[in-house]
Amino acid sequence: MIHFKRFSFGESESDQQIPKKISTKIDFPPILDLSDRVINKNVDSLVYELFAISNHHGQYGSGHYTAYAKNKILEKWHFFDDKQVYEIDQQEIQSVDDAYLLFYQKVQKKKN
Repeated sequence: MIHFKRFSFGESESDQQIPKKISTKIDFPPILDLSDRVINKNVDSLVYELFAISNHHGQYGSGHYTAYAKNKILEKWHFFDDKQVYEIDQQEIQSVDDAYLLFYQKVQKKKN
């Protein structure tokens, strides 16, 4: 799981108590390969596949959560918003404005 810092609590005394939403757009990969970022290469797999995204819309103290999730059996992505669920194209999740949490799962190496 990757958690993005989406709120800032100010740097000066004047705005110290007023949290602000950080709404920087973040691009993230559907496949996350950490192989080149570790010293010990003798592990099962360092490749992870994105399977869900939690989004926060709004400001600190109020807002709304939505989610994207991949159906592993059908290999299709869905958007969840309260009582509504829509099937979406995978391209729609490549860069999400309000991504708050990314969920990845390890991809198992194929045995020869």
